[in-house]
Parts: sequence; structure tokens; C-alpha cells
Amino acid sequence: MRISVDTQISKQNHCSKKALVAMSGGVDSTVALALMVAQGYETMGATLKLRSERLDINADQSCCTPRDIED
Repeated sequence: MRISVDTQISKQNHCSKKALVAMSGGVDSTVALALMVAQGYETMGATLKLRSERLDINADQSCCTPRDIED
């Protein structure tokens, strides 16, 4: 899969090597950001809080918790 992603990224016109990456809090978006950095992009990650605190009861059991947004 990495070769495919690298190939697609290198095919793009890199007029401005800056990227804003939507961070879901999972591994996939983190890896996507890391691949962009490896390709020479200046990156920034962004996340949106779109749910109520009440729904985050088991959030501490995930790989990235809502508290990590504050980091």
C-alpha cells in the first residue's frame, strides 16, 4: 500500500507543499500525515469536536482520547 500512496503523492503538482490533514483521532489519519511529511510537505493536523461529552463515556479506551485534542 505504501508504494501506491507514494506514487499517487509524487504524481501531484506540488506548487505549494503545504497540507492541512483532517485528523480523525485514529491511526490512518496519523499515518497519512506522516507520509505527507516524508514527501516534503509542511503539514498541520486539524480535528473537530462534533459530539457531546456524554457520548465519550468509553473514550479513554480508544487509541486517541478527546483529552488528546488539547495536546
